[in-house]
Amino acid sequence: SLIAEAITSHIGGTLYKFSAADLPSGKAGAERVDALFDVALAGAKPAVIFIDECDTMLSVKAKVRVGHFAQRFERFTDNLLVIGATNEPDQIAPKILTGRFERKIFVDNPSDNSRRAMIQRQLAEEPDDHALSAADLDFIVKQTAGRSAVNMERLISSAAMHAACAPVTREGF
Repeated sequence: SLIAEAITSHIGGTLYKFSAADLPSGKAGAERVDALFDVALAGAKPAVIFIDECDTMLSVKAKVRVGHFAQRFERFTDNLLVIGATNEPDQIAPKILTGRFERKIFVDNPSDNSRRAMIQRQLAEEPDDHALSAADLDFIVKQTAGRSAVNMERLISSAAMHAACAPVTREGF
């Protein structure tokens, strides 16, 4: 979702985000997909539709939903970009992958340096200072290996909230 937000910001467009949890089943779900595409295509700015956990919504098992989505997504336009995110790309129906999503990009979890930068940046935005030494920061970075960017953001927010107007400490993590 961060990549979709960055792309949208870069092109000066409008971002529309949804996941399978946002769609009711049956005809109501199809109508919501239609409405989303209609709104995105009608806008004056370029639009980005971001589908989170698209493997759930567009799996081989969801034949009706896949067929409907494929029909809406069969024509490309200059002002619409559709981005799907998944942890299970092999679960997406081949009908969707063939000719609809042009590129597949693997986004790995943040490196040690990236996690360190995320912690420093997010804590710098907090109203209270933190009480993390370089050794504390090294420890937290080492312990968070393999975590996703979203998971890191939640962890940092939780540590700051747990501190409750006091400096964030290693124990808070």
